[in-house]
Amino acid sequence: MESSETFRDREAPDIKKQTRDQLSKQRDELTTPMFQVILGTKSEEEQDEFREKLKEIEAARLALDNAELKEIANKLKENDKELQEGTQAVNDALQNLQNTQAILQAIGSFLAVVGRIVTFVM
Repeated sequence: MESSETFRDREAPDIKKQTRDQLSKQRDELTTPMFQVILGTKSEEEQDEFREKLKEIEAARLALDNAELKEIANKLKENDKELQEGTQAVNDALQNLQNTQAILQAIGSFLAVVGRIVTFVM
């Protein structure tokens, strides 16, 4: 994020992704063999503090992932009827494999619904 850019200037999915990426980077750094060797030279209290922070990092990552899954589930529910109709249209079109135009149109319509969901969560 550039210094002049604020969180309000960015889209929520971008903030989530950058936050998740940063948490992953922190986790990766705290679990490297090199860091573990260095950590082994520290006091038990410091080691416990790092372990606790690692747990907090993982909890935050899981919370972000779960929130994203909930958003996807909500979008799928919102579009359930269209997804079912699209699935049926694709299945119907596939019954006659000679009608490639109908198959392409049915798949395109179905992908349009899926695209709306994917766009929302990305």
